[in-house]
Amino acid sequence: MREALTGVPLDTKDKQLEITVPDDYKDESLRGRKANLSVTILEVRAKEVRRSTTSSPRTPARPTPSTACARRCARDLETARRRHGPGGPRERAARA
Repeated sequence: MREALTGVPLDTKDKQLEITVPDDYKDESLRGRKANLSVTILEVRAKEVRRSTTSSPRTPARPTPSTACARRCARDLETARRRHGPGGPRERAARA
């Protein structure tokens, strides 16, 4: 559908489109079928997406307080493991 509407003028009324449903469409009964549509464009919206400055789009640009706290706790637990071995006092306290 996106490809069929790309480049269509914004004041389009009753434009006839023929689209083919992709073979990987979630509804198996519609896969590969053709559809004839009559399209009128009523409204066009643009969404501005902020670009991330990090390499991963799921990682916030700045650590949130809870993320920073979780990192400190993980670092403290790792230090305790090295000092006291597995199951050291901090690790036992964290599990409680």
